[in-house]
Amino acid sequence: MLSTLIFLAVISILVFVHELGHFLAARLFGVGVRSFAIGFQPTVWSKTVGQTTYKINAIPMGGYVALVGEGDDTEDNLDNKHFRKDQYLNNKLWWQKIIILIAGIMFNFIFAALVLVVLSVSLHGLSGFVSGWQLYMHVTGEVVIGIGQFFGGLFSGGGLGDVSGPVGIAKILGDAATVGIGQVAFLSALLSINLGLMNLIPFPALDGGQIMVVIIEQIIGRPLSPKVQGIINMIGFGALILLMVIVSVKDVINLF
Repeated sequence: MLSTLIFLAVISILVFVHELGHFLAARLFGVGVRSFAIGFQPTVWSKTVGQTTYKINAIPMGGYVALVGEGDDTEDNLDNKHFRKDQYLNNKLWWQKIIILIAGIMFNFIFAALVLVVLSVSLHGLSGFVSGWQLYMHVTGEVVIGIGQFFGGLFSGGGLGDVSGPVGIAKILGDAATVGIGQVAFLSALLSINLGLMNLIPFPALDGGQIMVVIIEQIIGRPLSPKVQGIINMIGFGALILLMVIVSVKDVINLF
């Protein structure tokens, strides 16, 4: 029970940090934000401030920022009646779109760096600032290598290796909690780096995939069909869910 609660708390924090990056960048460039939600529906709390509805949903396994003019969202959508045309994401410059998409990733990296630096400073005083930054760089490098090995094994038939899904991560965090808050904070930073790097991958339904779409549209000089984008994202999202299920089953088997 403790491991589950810690896992949900950590995931909620990391998702909040990630979506906050998208939200602030969207606001910076004047993109309308319909909603900022932590978790998935049903909604247990909401409050509308200005044009944006802030939500806390019942299933704390993700979150989202709903931007006006994102994907197949058009002026025909009745939810957009309060927004001006210049607030639509699809009317912004290509580089502004990329900054908005990459902002969530950057916030995950910044969060991880802050956590590791604070941990190091708390242990070694101000002299720990440099060692904390060095630790962040080292951990990021190790995560890059780990992700590369994972996909290398996946496409070469080598299997899933030591990768963990939600069940495995919850157990690891629960075990860390018995050691102390510092260990949980370290693992949270590790997960934040992992979340950021995974979202950089140019795969449908991930930020990296959406960035790739923006680049392709800039090269061909026209937007891709919203219907085509929807199909690609649906296939990509389905593949991610399937992978998560497979890894979770592997985690459960390893518990016994």
